[in-house]
Amino acid sequence: MEYKNLGRSGLKVSQLSYGAWISFGNQLDVKEAKTLLQCCRDNGVNFFDNAEVYANGRAEEIMGQAIRELGWKRSDIVVSTKIFWGGPGPNDKGLSRKHIVEGTKASLKRLDMEYVDVIYCHRPDLCTPIEETVRAMNYVIDKGWAFHWGTSEWSAQQITEAWGVANRLDLVGPIVEQPEYNMFSRHKVESEYLPLYSNYGIGLTTWSPLASGVLTGKYNAGVPPESRFALENYKNLASRSLVDDVLKKVKKLKPIADELDVPLSQLAIAWCAANPNVSSVITGATKEYQIQENMKAINVIPMLTPEVMEKIDAIVQSKPKKPDSYSHEFSNRDDVPLEPIWSTRSSYDTWVMTPEVFLVFPCILLFYGSVYKYTNNSRNKKIISKLDKSKSATPNKNPLCFLQNPKRLCSLSILLPRQSTNPNTLPMEPEQQPSQETSKKAAKKEAAKAEKLRRKQEAAAASAAASGVAGVSIDGPDPLAANYGDTPLKDIQSNEVSGRVWTTVNSLTDELKDQTVLIRGRAHAIRAVGKKMAFLTVREKGFTVQCVMTVAPDLVSAQMVKYATAIGKESFIDIEGVVTVPPEAIKGASQQVEIQVRKIHCVNRAAPVLPINVEDAARSDVEIEKASEAGEQLVRVNQDTRLNYRILDLRTPANQGIFRVECQVSNLFRQFLLNEDFVEINTPKLIAGSSEGGAAVFKLDYKKQPACLAQSPQLHKQMAICGDFGRVFVVGPVFRAEDSYTHRHLCEFTGLDVEMEIKEHYSEVMDIVDRLFVGMFDKLNERCQKELEAIGKQYPFTPLKYLRKTLRLTFEEGIQMLKEAGIEVDPLGDLNTETERTLGKLVLEKYGTEFYILHRYPLAVRPFYTMPCPDSEAYSNSFDVFIRGEEIISGAQRVHVPELLESRAKECGIDVKTISTYIDAFRYGAPPHGGFGVGLERVVMLFCALDNIRKTSLFPRDPRRLEP
Repeated sequence: MEYKNLGRSGLKVSQLSYGAWISFGNQLDVKEAKTLLQCCRDNGVNFFDNAEVYANGRAEEIMGQAIRELGWKRSDIVVSTKIFWGGPGPNDKGLSRKHIVEGTKASLKRLDMEYVDVIYCHRPDLCTPIEETVRAMNYVIDKGWAFHWGTSEWSAQQITEAWGVANRLDLVGPIVEQPEYNMFSRHKVESEYLPLYSNYGIGLTTWSPLASGVLTGKYNAGVPPESRFALENYKNLASRSLVDDVLKKVKKLKPIADELDVPLSQLAIAWCAANPNVSSVITGATKEYQIQENMKAINVIPMLTPEVMEKIDAIVQSKPKKPDSYSHEFSNRDDVPLEPIWSTRSSYDTWVMTPEVFLVFPCILLFYGSVYKYTNNSRNKKIISKLDKSKSATPNKNPLCFLQNPKRLCSLSILLPRQSTNPNTLPMEPEQQPSQETSKKAAKKEAAKAEKLRRKQEAAAASAAASGVAGVSIDGPDPLAANYGDTPLKDIQSNEVSGRVWTTVNSLTDELKDQTVLIRGRAHAIRAVGKKMAFLTVREKGFTVQCVMTVAPDLVSAQMVKYATAIGKESFIDIEGVVTVPPEAIKGASQQVEIQVRKIHCVNRAAPVLPINVEDAARSDVEIEKASEAGEQLVRVNQDTRLNYRILDLRTPANQGIFRVECQVSNLFRQFLLNEDFVEINTPKLIAGSSEGGAAVFKLDYKKQPACLAQSPQLHKQMAICGDFGRVFVVGPVFRAEDSYTHRHLCEFTGLDVEMEIKEHYSEVMDIVDRLFVGMFDKLNERCQKELEAIGKQYPFTPLKYLRKTLRLTFEEGIQMLKEAGIEVDPLGDLNTETERTLGKLVLEKYGTEFYILHRYPLAVRPFYTMPCPDSEAYSNSFDVFIRGEEIISGAQRVHVPELLESRAKECGIDVKTISTYIDAFRYGAPPHGGFGVGLERVVMLFCALDNIRKTSLFPRDPRRLEP
């Protein structure tokens, strides 16, 4: 589950939320509510929506009681309710101060909570002045009954007016709107509200993503008897929703969902959540399985490529046309009524406050003191009177009308119209010639100012001379100019070898104190302290050091400081300086020393504006959450943005650590196997047929012959064994064409594959796995301490738990452990992801390890070349290896008898002709053998407990990403 800010606020809400407290008019009971709520929490939902009108308040009581009985911490969840329809009385509805205050208190009592996180105005109230509503919502916030307030089904004009009142009165405006939003209802969200997102930071919590169930497709063949549209109360809604045109479009959407291999309902929910302005999509469900299905929509969002979205738009044809200018509707105000659209009987006599008023109002107040006197002058009164009588001015619209009645300014009854381009209609300032006496006084005043400035400059120059500081003037020539500047291109075109020695940032320690060093790295951060001092953080390969520049005679000039502070972030720079050790720890750098800069040259400048900031990309979720709690909002760089600008993302310390750990994994894999008398081979990646069975291969034309990219080096590894190499391994790319959008699958990854002769038992292969990975884990923890620390700083994780002798369980033993835990699994079927994770937890609890081997898998779930078990043909001589509950290795003894191999291939649906060369290799005499394969990226992902394999792939390739 992803969590997004609610508009510009620091409040985080789950991308999918829950708000179904009434099921077609039938009220849920507390027991059902607890089940549904817990299911939501298990799926990462933290936002729960309600309203005073739902079941006449009973819905709030049920939710409150369920949350209380579940024992949730109030701080872990976000709860909202809505105020408008409270009861039958004349003051029990609407947005009057009385109902907002009393309705909020009543809702909190029903919820049994001290506060809600968000309280909405459920609908606009045209009978109550907007100022009264805004003041009342702020009263609720001031009382601590709610943290934020929002609106539901308000127009953009109404929200703008509410913000105008809030700004004028220095109050809190609405931060969120709750509109209907789905593929068939889009105008407000995608057109009308556009100015609100940028002008006021409005977020959206949308409802009805399935268009009252129409987008599930269940109404395509008629109205099911138990559906909402079969109920009498929903007949009118059904007649409006179930029209032929809509149903035809829903049917056309089904193939798109089928192509993505997801239900139409998940596609519809994901479509809503994919809108960047939507903070949360409120889903509804009355059954636990419905929630489970709805929550899977999160996994569909990455599948919604621009191409898929275009297909959807082509079918639904509901995409609104964007206005020429987002602010057009609110900037051209000729047709805006002088009085608020809310009511013609505003008890506060308040005019519509435009953005122009807020910009000029402070100036008006400052100007007013002198103007007030000016208006009382008889001559000036005549001028103002003429302005009022001009054709362009009306008593209410003349921008200077307040001059005749200062009370109108004090009561803020102002409306500034859009300025006309006709010069004849522009209000002109009255001409006034200063008297001769006034001119003499002004001249004396200016002369005094000039004399004061001259003396100040002379004093500054004398002070600089006395202190011996040269080069303080930024404008004059600098004798230290050779110590800074951009490095000429010719100097870095391999023109000559200077003999200079660069020190790596990683090696800067207190042992180098008082020594002069030369470093090269990126300008990570630059901060000026006045004109005479600057701090620069230089980064190299994930390590950082703080460099200090202070203006000093014959060492550092003011021009040098100015030059340094103008260098853009991520530019490559050379710095020469003296290493010092500060008395206090340095928090903003990895190295606990400073460099006192003496020379600085920019080797290559980065673009002045970068698509992402490396500092932002390096932040941990923990850091962002802490800042949010402190009222500070930090940028969160999402995964797609990281991958789009991968070059910048790779510069973070965590990524530098990840790929250095990955390098060590590959290196340790090679070293161990070479020491065990294995031979490294390179196998072809272009093959004639499938290497593992099935149709999920990347097909291509190979000189007018059908070919495909190898799913694994499996077949050629075995052929090498038949060629008497005895023990071989391969490190190379592997290609899988499955449409897997999960956190652990890629279409291309680096395979680490092993094949070896077996003397007696396939446990010999498991012995290699045991010693290889236990030794690898030991050395990673020993050699990569700094890298693992850098990874853990951004992605906190606990070190992997493993035994000195790796635990081995049979598949039957694993099934038994699951049964004892109350989980039924097909004894001859495969384990799904959730079951694997559950078994991993059980193994950790019982044996204290997160690394174990599960062997004797059912034959039906293994590839065609897997050797059957001697005591039962239902099982096989195969195994999987798990880290932290996820499979990383698949291995087995291979079939080395050609007749059995042909039989198994046919059973698995493989055309024997396409693998005839492979089978023939076993006709010439093949030794018993076995092996295994592991994905390099998956090993690193699970060793470091990362949540997505794309973090461990340098430039990942998945079903929707082919670049960079």
